Amino acid sequence: MGLGDTHVVLFDDVDRVIEQASGKEVHRWDEFEGCAEHPLPGFTPGTLKPPSLAKDPLRRRFALGWPDRINVVQLG
Repeated sequence: MGLGDTHVVLFDDVDRVIEQASGKEVHRWDEFEGCAEHPLPGFTPGTLKPPSLAKDPLRRRFALGWPDRINVVQLG
């Protein structure tokens, strides 16, 4: 997701903000488990699905949704 003209937000194994010119990671959200397979209570390998993702680039925010919660991130 574009973040202005200079940065992008990547949604892969670790959600993070990257500066386009340098490729440097400028922020990351390690607390959002679920995009990669993590050993959680009751976890069976291969059964954990990534969270649902909703992007709102006009308002510079996104949401990650799991069965038990939703995290909304408002970008500066």
